[in-house]
Order: sequence, then structure tokens, then C-alpha cells
Amino acid sequence: MKLNLKKSIIILMLIFGIVSLSVFAQGRRGRGRNQRRNVQTVYCESGDMRRHWCSEGIGAEVRLIKQKSDAACIRGRTWGVARNGIWVDHGCRADFEVSR
Repeated sequence: MKLNLKKSIIILMLIFGIVSLSVFAQGRRGRGRNQRRNVQTVYCESGDMRRHWCSEGIGAEVRLIKQKSDAACIRGRTWGVARNGIWVDHGCRADFEVSR
């Protein structure tokens, strides 16, 4: 009985150790990926219903994270990204995530 209990405890400790190492390794990979990316939030608005540019999006990946206007913010119609940065139009106001 004592021998079986010792074997069970050793097996459980090995399983716990393997799981712990796996979780630790996944966490380290995730942090490394975020450290290499420069991510910022940019607010851009078309308050007068005309096209406006926000230069922070030049050469970056951009995604809308929170619309702040009653007017719809639709990629390609009322907002987008071009060589000069993020553009907004027709009353779109939003926070954008800019990743480099």
C-alpha cells in the first residue's frame, strides 16, 4: 500500500511539473511577441462631416477598436488607411489601434 501511494505521489508531481512548464513556456512566448510590437491607441475624428487625416497610422496595421460617433464608421467608406495615415469621413469618430 505504501509503495502504491509513493508511486501515485511521484506520478502526480511529474504531471504537475510538466503542466507548469508548459504554462510557463506559453506565457513567455506571448510576452515576447507583445514586447516586439509597438501598439498605441489613436483617436481620429471627422467632426465637421469632412475627411480628416491622422498621421499616426502611417506604415502601420490599423484596426478600429471603439466607435465614438453616432455616424457609422465603416472601413473603406467612412474610415481607412492610406500613405498619409488614418483617414475618417462623414462624421466617423473612433479610437484606433495602431501596431508597428
